[in-house]
Amino acid sequence: MRTYVLLNPAAGHSDPQEIREQIAEKMPAPQWEVAIRHTTAEDDVAQLAREAVAEGYELICAAGGDGTVSHVVDALVGTDVLLGIIPAGTTNALAQALGIPREMEEAIEIIANPARRVKMDAMQVGESYYVLGVGVGLSAITMEKTSRENKRRFGELAYVWTVVKQLMGWQPRHYTVEI
Repeated sequence: MRTYVLLNPAAGHSDPQEIREQIAEKMPAPQWEVAIRHTTAEDDVAQLAREAVAEGYELICAAGGDGTVSHVVDALVGTDVLLGIIPAGTTNALAQALGIPREMEEAIEIIANPARRVKMDAMQVGESYYVLGVGVGLSAITMEKTSRENKRRFGELAYVWTVVKQLMGWQPRHYTVEI
């Protein structure tokens, strides 16, 4: 199976070399043709995934956190290309919701096993698609203001610290949602 892996080396506490080794072990040639692309903060991950789709890849794996997965999902909606999730981020909320283990080896085994495939619904907000949720207010601010450095250093507790800081002087806002 032609597989393209978008690997975010800055996500969570992941070790990019370990991810590469596990992919090579669990997805061996010749039945697997795997290309791995390390992403940077400047990369448009959704665009990279769209290009991989156009090049005929059958499976696109997001090796990173929820942000990396979200960008890949956005590119795959409306295609027949499969999504693989390698949870390498801080929280990995979608992977947790789907029961994907945090251990690299086990997550990659799931991707390599066609019997473990499931269909997911996506929701569209503006021009983008999401599969887990969309937040506004404190939730969105927390995601935006929690630094990569703090996530690496403190893990999920970094989000708690950001919430505490944001609640000091918090002014409620009103939103209108049209569905």
